[in-house]
Amino acid sequence: MTTSEPIYVALKRLELADLDPSDREDLAPAFNALHGGQAIALPDHIVERIRALDAQLSTESS
Repeated sequence: MTTSEPIYVALKRLELADLDPSDREDLAPAFNALHGGQAIALPDHIVERIRALDAQLSTESS
């Protein structure tokens, strides 16, 4: 994942958002990877959740 990919940008926004604790727990490995943790392949269901949460965040902030 590069820093210009939409999923990376969405994940950076979500890291600072007020998320449900279960979503934050599900995304914790991805958040850790943003800061030099072990790089991981994101499962499809996690990528879908990132996209859904980011879309929801975008709607709420409009």
